[in-house]
Amino acid sequence: MIAFTVCVDYGDILELTAPRNRHHFSEWLVVTTPDDQRTINLCQQLDLTAVLTTAFYDDGADFNKWKALNIALRSRLHAGEWFAVLDADVVWPSQVDQRFFRQGRLYTPQRRMFPSIQSAPEEKDWLKYPAVREEFAGFTQIFHPSDPRGRDLYEENWRHAGGADTFFQRRWPNMLKVRPPWTVLHLGDDGRNWCGRTTAYRDGTIPVAAEQRRARMEDYRVQRQSQPRHRRYDAEKM
Repeated sequence: MIAFTVCVDYGDILELTAPRNRHHFSEWLVVTTPDDQRTINLCQQLDLTAVLTTAFYDDGADFNKWKALNIALRSRLHAGEWFAVLDADVVWPSQVDQRFFRQGRLYTPQRRMFPSIQSAPEEKDWLKYPAVREEFAGFTQIFHPSDPRGRDLYEENWRHAGGADTFFQRRWPNMLKVRPPWTVLHLGDDGRNWCGRTTAYRDGTIPVAAEQRRARMEDYRVQRQSQPRHRRYDAEKM
């Protein structure tokens, strides 16, 4: 299985999660920007493949995660292995039975939410934290690239890091979307960094552009709430 993770300005969190997850994957591609030296250094230390691109900001996007991610995905389409797209702030359990997977299906485990990014609790304690009832979202999406539903990858016309994973999972009918028999753990806040990082780093400092990014995300939320359901995402696309 090959892993793909976008990590821009998230190196302090990937430092916690990558050592816990690395053994699951034959290769792990981490998509970041050329100036994110912390993430680049971490890739070198942990045998991760850094994919450097500025595509996140093409055409004036705030943070087009999907266009950048697709660069890495396309580079491995012919590898013949399962793809696991996972966020930098997600910890997988120590044991994952990959024999469970069947081609033609999309897999997203249930996740539990741990409120801190200061540490990652031991797996035996995960049941203490709240589970989330949700769609088959992009914090972890597992599919085989030979599946025509996944081979077209993610929509690239998004201005931020939300939305495209929702449309991606809709390609599979409900009967082909499966919860594997294991749970993942999400560290810290969810849905606050779609326009780039706004949340504090582990050392307590605040990203330089946090206020501007937070304001942009609030604009998108207001636009989404004001739109009819069938047009809800239009204002967030290119």
